Amino acid sequence: MFRAGIFFAAALCAAAGAAAAQGVRSSSFHPNSSMTFHQYLEPFPTFDDAGACRDACVSHPRCSGWTWYENIAANDARLRRLCIMGAGLKVQRIGDAPGRHAGLVTMR
Repeated sequence: MFRAGIFFAAALCAAAGAAAAQGVRSSSFHPNSSMTFHQYLEPFPTFDDAGACRDACVSHPRCSGWTWYENIAANDARLRRLCIMGAGLKVQRIGDAPGRHAGLVTMR
């Protein structure tokens, strides 16, 4: 019984160490910004706010960044509320893309 307890404790420590090694994913948040990627993760979901788009990207293991389009007339009707998620950053426009919000995923 004692050996089983030691084995169980060792397994828990190993699992905790593996989880710590993988890190925690988080994302930056840049208003009026846009990102383009080398690969896009389709289909693109729609969300009512940029925070939901950010959260979807953070929870997707292959997503390295996102751009969300506001529901405003200045954006093409097909893009409104769309969450574009991608992998492999190609170009980032920070602060000069009105009506869009974007971010990059990092590991902590």
